[in-house]
Amino acid sequence: MADLANKLKIKYGLRNDPTPEQIRRWEESTREAIARGIPRERAGETAAQANFIGYKQTVYASEADTIETLLLEAGKKK
Repeated sequence: MADLANKLKIKYGLRNDPTPEQIRRWEESTREAIARGIPRERAGETAAQANFIGYKQTVYASEADTIETLLLEAGKKK
């Protein structure tokens, strides 16, 4: 889960890695929003803002993963 936490930190500009509980809530919120028809990237952004501390407080020089890739990885950690 540490690798996923780092990827989420980079994608959403977090100062610290999110906790396993924060990642679980992000995944649930993102999947629920997608099921309601919200586009994947927007669903992930909205869930990140609601569930992660320090959203968009840091900019990392790295290419971020897609929401689909992050959700697949999060689903494997259960």
